Amino acid sequence: MAQADSAEGVRQQWHLLRERLQAALAELSPAELDREREHPRRGHLTGREVLLVVARHTTEHMGQAQLTRDLMRAASLTQSSDGQA
Repeated sequence: MAQADSAEGVRQQWHLLRERLQAALAELSPAELDREREHPRRGHLTGREVLLVVARHTTEHMGQAQLTRDLMRAASLTQSSDGQA
């Protein structure tokens, strides 16, 4: 996936990725979701459990991105008020 150079580019990439993800999830059968897999650290997990692990991990990254955004905004405001912007 190409690197986005702007907020709009990130949004466009996200929309494309979201569509691909939704299509892939729609193709999963109940049997595939129930099938167990071996995770290197977590042991046996069903497909559903794997999706929950991925979703939880993704929300951690989303929180990190939001924190980074907030820190950048705060730094920008600090620089602006100091006349450095």
